[in-house]
Amino acid sequence: ITGTSTARVMKQQTRRLKRAGQYLKETLEGIVTRFLYYSNATVNSSFSTPRPTRADRNKQDSGKFAKIVIYNPIELARNDLLAIITAPNIGRVKISENGETLQHQIVEKGHDSLIYFRTKVPRLSLKILQLVEYEGESKNSIRNQRPDSDGYFTLSNKVVSLYFDQGILAAIKSQDYGSDINVKIGTYDTSPGYSGAYLFKPCPKIEYFTPSKDPEAKKGPVFGEMRTSFDCCTLTIRLVNEDDNPVIHVSVEYLLQMDDKELFLEISTGVNSSKWITDMNDFELRERIQVEKEGLEANIYPMTSITYLESDDERLVVISDHSHGVANPRQGVLQVMLDRRTTVDDGKGIGEPLRDNTKTVSKFWVVLYKLSNRTLDILGLSRRLSNPPLALTVRTEDSCDEKRETTPKSPPKDQCFPRECIFPGDWDLPNSFSGEWFRNRDRSYDVSRAFKMDLLRNSGGKSDSGNGPEESRKPSTETPENNGLRLSDQTFLLLQGNISDGIRILTLRTRQLSGEAPGWALLVLHNTSNATINPFPNETSFNHLQLKSIIETTLTGIQEIEQYAVLSDIIMKPHTLKTVKLHFKTIGQSSRRL
Repeated sequence: ITGTSTARVMKQQTRRLKRAGQYLKETLEGIVTRFLYYSNATVNSSFSTPRPTRADRNKQDSGKFAKIVIYNPIELARNDLLAIITAPNIGRVKISENGETLQHQIVEKGHDSLIYFRTKVPRLSLKILQLVEYEGESKNSIRNQRPDSDGYFTLSNKVVSLYFDQGILAAIKSQDYGSDINVKIGTYDTSPGYSGAYLFKPCPKIEYFTPSKDPEAKKGPVFGEMRTSFDCCTLTIRLVNEDDNPVIHVSVEYLLQMDDKELFLEISTGVNSSKWITDMNDFELRERIQVEKEGLEANIYPMTSITYLESDDERLVVISDHSHGVANPRQGVLQVMLDRRTTVDDGKGIGEPLRDNTKTVSKFWVVLYKLSNRTLDILGLSRRLSNPPLALTVRTEDSCDEKRETTPKSPPKDQCFPRECIFPGDWDLPNSFSGEWFRNRDRSYDVSRAFKMDLLRNSGGKSDSGNGPEESRKPSTETPENNGLRLSDQTFLLLQGNISDGIRILTLRTRQLSGEAPGWALLVLHNTSNATINPFPNETSFNHLQLKSIIETTLTGIQEIEQYAVLSDIIMKPHTLKTVKLHFKTIGQSSRRL
């Protein structure tokens, strides 16, 4: 980031990054608050209210209610593992969806607790669940796993079983397939004078780590995991229950403090690989050629998110959450570079060593399967890992304290985003629909984004308040009973209709001028398939938003190319990008189905 390891520059950049992250978090919290509250109260994004203590939370005999808001920012339906942050040592909880209780698992992490659960979330949608906390101790049914008679630890779900030997993954077995697989951590020694900020030339000697303490294996109602600690890192391998795909979740937390070392993660299998593939910026896949006459430094390629080995009937897939270098040093083996630390420079920089290591977490999805038994959307899996859904909690009116103002000036801070609801570090922030309010210069009403209007119409609020931005800043005169959040357990969709398989929505971002009506949005599509397809077949439309024009443009949206009558007229060739400018109608204009 800084281009130098000068201490003062790094400290300054660290402060700026932390400050920017805090501003971004507060801005997003304010947007979501405005998005969810249908009153005209002014949003205050200062979250200085202290966290309620256990005694305060247990004052009421009945359960304490909250809503879990889940936002899926991509065009793929998903059933991924979700997590929300709560106060430490939380009591008994229940997560319900349309009256049905979902399985959950509570994990203590530092000064907080994480509640893990799974639910199906449609594409480009916002889903609302109910969270209830009761008095009493947590009935968290996590149990420690013990080795079997052969000394192996076992984690299994309905599609795959994992076998561990002394905390190291040794084998994988499914209903119709079995293979040896090893996931290990190791280091290369650096070559003095040849490895530094610009050059990479490791010594061929490899040193594999051995566990520094006994491994921990746990099994719960949502997932099971094996946690193995080494001298400078911790390797966690997780298997989610009720998963439809044989996906192994691998997480490595590391802080390299050994001098002149290159840290890597190695995944070795019995795959007689004839093909080695990596991705190109997550857009396309390209075969790589191993140059046997050259050393490892000449055979490392970048993987933005995907790499895999393939034989005639087997495939080993590794998907990462951020970029790494990857090598294929032997048949059936992938080495992913994690970190490096050198005490001497390579002569190409400013003469400073690389010793500014920081604690990092790298996450991977690993899949080993038979090509004849299963088809796998590799790009879709990468899309899901790189764009996880946002899950957060919102306190409802039923969970407030007894003290309530008769005419509140703003939504109660502890009612909306208390300390325990700040987004966990495991999840990214959404990048679509900011939930802003707009004003039409010819009419005195507000027009909101699709999700906002959908929420209002389905939760009993008013979608036409009759107030412009100036009026919306005035204090609310509603009573507390009408000023609180009233959300039903529903799912709200951005689009009605279908999106063709193989289509990825890279960007859907609105553009408008201050004080103007909604202007237009840029929609950037990517066809990842090998066929010419229509991204939006049949009748597809936006919920509560109508389009008055659809224009194909250059990638930047500056130059117009072609105009379409309806969304279904758009055609995309294989492995191409297409940018479309969408002009929206204002409320009151005639609408038509697209």
